[in-house]
Amino acid sequence: MLPVTLHETILQIHQAGKPTVLALTGGGASAAAWLLGVPGGSRSVLEVSVPYAQEALDDYLGSSPTESYCSPETARRLAERAWERACWLAPQRPVIGIGCTASLRSDRPKKGDHRIHVASADGSHCTTYSLTLAKEQRDRQGEEELAGLLVLLALAGVSAADIAADW
Repeated sequence: MLPVTLHETILQIHQAGKPTVLALTGGGASAAAWLLGVPGGSRSVLEVSVPYAQEALDDYLGSSPTESYCSPETARRLAERAWERACWLAPQRPVIGIGCTASLRSDRPKKGDHRIHVASADGSHCTTYSLTLAKEQRDRQGEEELAGLLVLLALAGVSAADIAADW
């Protein structure tokens, strides 16, 4: 049975107690605020990085993305880098790295699709989730909320083995 509310999902993520580093660019930062807005965040959040500018993202990854700044590959690289950071911050513990890259509604027209790519890495697996949004259906805040929800779902999915059996 799935948790009924966002609050309950976040509580379950915190109760799983898997330290996490989140690396978010272009969108998804609302997930960090939601995670830290529910008591228990210190059990699950080690660090949140938002390398938003191209130069900052290139530095975080160690090089420019080979495909696109907003791609499944970039989300995977972010998650793997976040996992490495989590390992350093919480040695000898099972940790999670989450990466999110998004191209959301802006104050200028976009040529491509509005899209979100989120990846979760735990040292043995890296899973990617992608969502293409219908243009002009939501404002920036609405698209950002979807990005944040996708980040939380990815985090809950990788934490699921440690969450209650009815998850």
